[in-house]
Amino acid sequence: MATSQVGPIVLVNPPSPKGRIVNREGFGGLGVVTPDTKGFVYPAHRLAEAAGLLRSREREILGLDFVLDPGKAPKIWKKCDRISGAIIHVSVQTLLHDLNIARTFQRAAGGAPVAITGVGLESHRDMLDEMCPGVFVDIGPTGYPAALHVLEIEGALETPDLWPDACWETMPLGKSRWLPMYHGRGCTHLCDYCPYVVATGREHLSRSVARTLREFRDQVSLHRPKRVVFRDPVFGLQHAGTLELLEQIAALPKRQRAPFEVETRPELIDEEILDALKAAGCVELKLGIETLEEEPLLQTRRVADRGEAKRYLDAVDAALRGAVSRGLCPHPFLMSGLPGSSADGEKRARRYARGFADPAVKKTVYPGEGAPRILG
Repeated sequence: MATSQVGPIVLVNPPSPKGRIVNREGFGGLGVVTPDTKGFVYPAHRLAEAAGLLRSREREILGLDFVLDPGKAPKIWKKCDRISGAIIHVSVQTLLHDLNIARTFQRAAGGAPVAITGVGLESHRDMLDEMCPGVFVDIGPTGYPAALHVLEIEGALETPDLWPDACWETMPLGKSRWLPMYHGRGCTHLCDYCPYVVATGREHLSRSVARTLREFRDQVSLHRPKRVVFRDPVFGLQHAGTLELLEQIAALPKRQRAPFEVETRPELIDEEILDALKAAGCVELKLGIETLEEEPLLQTRRVADRGEAKRYLDAVDAALRGAVSRGLCPHPFLMSGLPGSSADGEKRARRYARGFADPAVKKTVYPGEGAPRILG
């Protein structure tokens, strides 16, 4: 039986714990916590996706982002008398804190449907059941299943091309005005440390070129972001389609374009892709290099054998040199603590990467000691 629609459906990015800031979209959706209030925070993409679907069904929605809009969100919530549903984005990094806040919204909803959405929640079912009994838990790669639940619609959206645009009129972009977007989600590679496969498995969910191009054009025209951030972990996995997308972005009128960044693996970047990135307006190329040592490459299944390891290292060098020569601002990502790695090898990798990274780009050792072992 459908719930009586009284009041808006609220979409909640909970406040950070005191003295810290939570980037719930970071690290493939598992979240990143920094010890102060100056850490980088991605806009709440999952909630914006849910808002897009809810708006397409003409439901009243209210975005409450206590992280990017900590001054405004509490005041808006205080004035909200009744709600007809809630979607709360939580992170496994701050789960106890987040669920305590989710309980507040579950109580406020009364009998209206409530969904908790996030990555990696399947291993915390006991805590979820204890703290928020009866709540729907969405563990997929998008916010759409949570929206379908509060709409009380069974089933799923059939293909990525049918997913509505994220609604950034509801969730704030923040002071950075960096607008997240996906062309494809997930990855088919077998690296055993990657957070991006927690939500998608070893599957790559890709939209058509026409679908991604239309959203790029429409979102840029409407919101005029300072930068579009393609969150694809392996931008360029489908070589021909990637070239087509970049060529079509390059052909858009100026009003429909914005600088953008991409993230990918170095072996997916060749001269043709580099030229197309430059022509389309790419300003930063994030490269998951991880390590330059053969042993950790093999032990983490980044490569299959020593021959592939040699080709991988050649691809790293070619991608970095090609990016620098085109002014694409390479941002190498490295991991420490990988099995089979050595302290000397990690130092050599950092020294090597710093030789290519533009001074304006932060040099990062990521994610630090004890990289997660995500087997699959």
